[in-house]
Amino acid sequence: MTPLTSDDILNRKLPTTRFREGYGQDEVDEFLDEVIAAMRSLEHELASAKAQVARLERANARLRGQEGATPGA
Repeated sequence: MTPLTSDDILNRKLPTTRFREGYGQDEVDEFLDEVIAAMRSLEHELASAKAQVARLERANARLRGQEGATPGA
């Protein structure tokens, strides 16, 4: 199963109910808008964190490569 994305939520169509016991469509839409905004923010934050980890791993690899070098060689 693939992870749920904000676009999955945005594009999801739920069946409407004929009974009043169901949720109001406007309320559900407003809530989903909030969920989408939160997910997009988290997706952006995760992408930024992954990019930072990659940069730090490259810097770490460069530093480790320098550890083995002898000074003045």
